[in-house]
Amino acid sequence: MNANIEELERTAAAGHALPEGLRPPEQLLYLSLRAVYRDFYAHQLTREQAHLEKDKILAQYRLYAAMLDDTHRLCGIFVDTNRNTEPLRRAYCLAQARGADDAELLALACQIVQAATGDKTIVGRN
Repeated sequence: MNANIEELERTAAAGHALPEGLRPPEQLLYLSLRAVYRDFYAHQLTREQAHLEKDKILAQYRLYAAMLDDTHRLCGIFVDTNRNTEPLRRAYCLAQARGADDAELLALACQIVQAATGDKTIVGRN
């Protein structure tokens, strides 16, 4: 576990209120750990049961944290792709509105795909 997670666990074990500024995966981790420690201290869980639950909670936390990180990364890619292709998409729409031929539209579409993917093997006819 990293230091931040260890500190969250110590705070949860002490039964303190949910700290401010945590991301959703850390909030869920904190609240879950606090419940396990509360149940352990109340003798509703054995040490072994608490340890097993803690392991499951940490595994779920790692999964949710990774999913959130991936979502943020993918959203960034989406925003960058939209930003990088916006002028070409606009040019495509304008060309289509003025009745451009299929070859011109194909060339613009290929430029959009190149800008979006970085794939330079896609070549439209001019």
